[in-house]
Amino acid sequence: MNILGLTIGLTTSFLILLYVQHESSYDRFHKDANRIHRVTMSFKNGDAYTTTTTSPYKVAPMLEEHFPTIESTLRLFYTFNDRSEIIYNSQSTEITDWFTFTDPNLFSFFSFKLLYGDEESALTKPNSIVITQSEAKKLFRDKDPTGQLVTFRNIYDGTQTNLTVTGIMEDMPVNSHIPYRYYISMKTKENLSRGMTTSWGWTSQNNYFKLKEGADIAAIKNRLTDVVKLSTPEWFQNWAYLDTQPLLDIHLHSNLKEEIRPGGNVTYVQMLSTIAFFVLLIAAINYMNISTSLASSRMKEIGIKKIVGADRRHLVMQFLFESFLLLIVALMTSIALIQFILPDFSQLVGRQLYIDNIPLIYFGYATLIVLVLGLISGSYPALFLSSFKIVSALSVDRYRFGKKAAAFRTGLVILQFVISSFLICSTLVILNQWDYLKNRALGLDTEQIISITLPSRSAQGNYEIFRNGIIGQSDVLEVGTCSKEMTGWYDNFGIFSYQGLEYSVPIERADKHFFEAVKIELVAGHYFQGSPADSNAIVLNEKALIQLGINDPIGEVINANDKEYKIIGVVKDFHFEPLYTELGPIVFFKAVSGANYVYAKLNMSNIGETISGIEEVWNELNPGRIMDYSFVDSEIERAYQSEKQFFGVFTLFSALAILIACLGLYGLVTFSVSLKIKEIGIRKVFGASTKSILALLSERFFILILISNLLSWPLSFYAMSRWLQKFPYRVDFSLTILIIGTLISLGISLFVIGARSLRASSLNPVSALRCD
Repeated sequence: MNILGLTIGLTTSFLILLYVQHESSYDRFHKDANRIHRVTMSFKNGDAYTTTTTSPYKVAPMLEEHFPTIESTLRLFYTFNDRSEIIYNSQSTEITDWFTFTDPNLFSFFSFKLLYGDEESALTKPNSIVITQSEAKKLFRDKDPTGQLVTFRNIYDGTQTNLTVTGIMEDMPVNSHIPYRYYISMKTKENLSRGMTTSWGWTSQNNYFKLKEGADIAAIKNRLTDVVKLSTPEWFQNWAYLDTQPLLDIHLHSNLKEEIRPGGNVTYVQMLSTIAFFVLLIAAINYMNISTSLASSRMKEIGIKKIVGADRRHLVMQFLFESFLLLIVALMTSIALIQFILPDFSQLVGRQLYIDNIPLIYFGYATLIVLVLGLISGSYPALFLSSFKIVSALSVDRYRFGKKAAAFRTGLVILQFVISSFLICSTLVILNQWDYLKNRALGLDTEQIISITLPSRSAQGNYEIFRNGIIGQSDVLEVGTCSKEMTGWYDNFGIFSYQGLEYSVPIERADKHFFEAVKIELVAGHYFQGSPADSNAIVLNEKALIQLGINDPIGEVINANDKEYKIIGVVKDFHFEPLYTELGPIVFFKAVSGANYVYAKLNMSNIGETISGIEEVWNELNPGRIMDYSFVDSEIERAYQSEKQFFGVFTLFSALAILIACLGLYGLVTFSVSLKIKEIGIRKVFGASTKSILALLSERFFILILISNLLSWPLSFYAMSRWLQKFPYRVDFSLTILIIGTLISLGISLFVIGARSLRASSLNPVSALRCD
């Protein structure tokens, strides 16, 4: 049992450390990682600011002109949801999430390795493309890819551009925040979008810069605002400001709008690191507790060995050797278990983890832990017990001897169950918060609704035909269109002026059927009616009214982009972004044709046939283009995938920590029973009941665990209250959670104590009195 607890503790800690090491390693493979920074842009969103990773194309030359301490800059064009494909030999490969346009110095700026081609010239010319090795193999199979012609096609508008493959690069490391597989020269994008190079409103670039050796980022941050005032138009200065962010902070410390790929969460990493420490600490406490407890049972062994000639030095060596041997067995078993468990653990945390990636320093830590535990648990019997004289060793009273270390063990037991109680309460809070996120009312209906992407201009133009084709099916209840993905971030903002004041508000396009399909409640006025007047009409939510300061909205006119719009309807506030952000204002314009998405409310009784019927209509209107659809409730669940993974991992490892604590408690109860076995026999001879013996054996442990739980309350309240503050929408941390956590802790502990004590209380008194 002692080895089992330590093995579980080491295995758990190593698995968590593997995850923590992976999360902390992002972008560190770049040679100049410490000198690279990214520009961020914060723009007005109502009364607050929204910070995004993208900024204007012109930021890079502005930085190079005004900051001599900047060595170089690099741009990556943000292509989120820019549906595109590569065509080769009449075979198309959609690359929507996997391509970017970039400057020629990609390979000198970052430490990406070009396998074929010239690093300096591969991306200098228009219509050049560099592809990762695995993608090149898919496209060209066994052909030499360099010099091959491929066609880049924008799915939305159908425009095509022929590109020459000028290089093949290594696949992106899994610990890179840049995931792209196709890198097209920025000159190509400049030719496709000529206004990009001159407009400060074209904010679709990830702008990076590299400092010269020894340069101070603080000097750039201090001057950046002044440089922006010098270089940008007044409207931009009133609307946005720029800041910088270290490359090494992007994965764990950045959760900005328009991240290239979803990042990690430093809070989750810290919490799991704490769990790893706690699990190992509980396992170590168990090992020391049980080792020192069982040491007294070896007094007669020591006495006999001294009679046959063993000296103290030999006894010390024996006890230390035994201790280290057991620990090495636990460590080797743990490493074997990690190899076996790692694939499942990688799937659980959503990361590709390999034991080969563990830095050697971690094995050094493991060796140090083994040495420390071996010395502490082995030195007690080695130095203390071996010092007894032969007569004392053979005649010592185990009960009196056991009491000598009782205070030390009592302190360890309390510490152990303070940690266990804290983990139980923390797990309850985390599960409550997860349940809250899943089930919070969003203000719109997401059940039985599918979202269908309209990827091209022609698909959007055929929206009415598509809608009419499927709305007639018996199991299709309503069909509407909207420009926004249900779980995506707001991408478009408008500047609205009302009574002399300007406001930046998210804008979307929709038809009246969208509001009816997802059941967004109308507070005043009406939805779009499908009449020509809709072109100058808008529908707002309640938050937008508050922000604009409008009291009597219906018929009120507000200005946007030098055009007047009449408010025809007000809808109740609803969550149109994940619950990481607070509910904010939104303005809807009438969708002239189909917007980016179609939302269809379905009867789920015969869903397979219903989807097939919808696909038939789709295929008639969009031949050769597979219908891309998903269920909205599944989209919402995926939006919280990282939270789901973290909550699952935290709960699992908390349970393992509690299991280890219970194993230790069982061992200590077993030792306590062995000390009192004769007392139990005598009490039974004099008529003591099983109930009274159970109370005798359980009382001390019950009091210790109750004290431990009460001591854990302040820690649980402080830590979890701080964690909950990170969520705009959260559960309350109440006294009820602490009480329930304490009851669970006591219940588990009493079960463990009772199971062992019941065996002792049912022992035959004669057998108990004979026991030595």
